Amino acid sequence: MTRTTLPAAVAGLALSLLCSCSDSEIRSYRAPKEADKPLPPSLASNPNDMSTGADDLPPPPEGGGLTWSAPSSWPAKPLTSMRKGSHSIPGPGGDADFSVVVLPGAAGGVLDNVNRWRGQVQLPPISNAQLSSESQEVHVPGLKLVVVDLPSPDSKSRILGAITEVGTNTWFFKMTGPSATVEAAKPDFLRFLQTVKAP
Repeated sequence: MTRTTLPAAVAGLALSLLCSCSDSEIRSYRAPKEADKPLPPSLASNPNDMSTGADDLPPPPEGGGLTWSAPSSWPAKPLTSMRKGSHSIPGPGGDADFSVVVLPGAAGGVLDNVNRWRGQVQLPPISNAQLSSESQEVHVPGLKLVVVDLPSPDSKSRILGAITEVGTNTWFFKMTGPSATVEAAKPDFLRFLQTVKAP
């Protein structure tokens, strides 16, 4: 029996492969490049700007809108995609801020939002059982608003707010600022709530 050396075997294998492929045509194919996905609208105008903020959030679904009449003594401020109403409120302690914000869905629920506001003025959170005693309900045609008055422990700042659900959206009416100004504007705030109308 003849023993074939390793180099001879390799050479023979290469020769047989070349012969078997001599009649085959080599073809090349170019796969189409996958189309780039479009940038989200918030980045399309400036792809290098990766900042995010409340105003970058999508607006809530259409429908379920409210109307209201703000006091003439509240100068209007520019609106944003989140702020459907925006006013400056002058007063004895300096200007306070008033906003009307609408978010889709339950937005965390009334209790979670009240506790978020409480945290903003350094107040501890409350339980659902405590909510009824720490808030009041204001009823206008077609709406029930939960109203809270939250002075900070040092009496320097204060939040006066109301929350209501309309359809699939949740609306927030919030006044925040120096305690003296918010206290002086509270009657106007309560009168303002009486002007809020459901569609």
